[in-house]
Amino acid sequence: MCKSGFGPANAALGELYYKGQGVPQDYGKAMQLLFLAASNGDALSQLLVGKMYKSGLDTKVNVAESVKWISKSAEWGLVPAQLEYGAMLREGTGLPKNEVQAYKWFLIAAERGDAENKSKANVLLKTMQTLLTAEQIVTAKKEASTWLSSRTPAYLGWLRAN
Repeated sequence: MCKSGFGPANAALGELYYKGQGVPQDYGKAMQLLFLAASNGDALSQLLVGKMYKSGLDTKVNVAESVKWISKSAEWGLVPAQLEYGAMLREGTGLPKNEVQAYKWFLIAAERGDAENKSKANVLLKTMQTLLTAEQIVTAKKEASTWLSSRTPAYLGWLRAN
């Protein structure tokens, strides 16, 4: 662990332990490091901490904590977190089911993601179109547009690069 509390180092090392890349996979060390980085606003660490709480990797399953961390990461703009949060909203995992909000997050991910994430988002959007009314789709599109326009291009570009 980076004792100086340098967030990027904690995030990078935590991700290595999470994936078992270059070090033995160790979810305990991963959680310790990623939690520090997530607490300091690192979006990828927030997503990984949320996934660990959701799956019970070296921690008790805690869906409320999972929602907390994944939603923070989605709000920061991390596309995989936006897909994950949308799925949680669609299914009602740890929070009330809200298909309009799920559709909003899938729209945002489709707009911002790389080719793979755009493809995933578009499949989810197509599936959900049959579940929503035209009015609900319009509402979700307006909310997605508002979210996207509230983020500066430089901010979103920085997230894509990191």
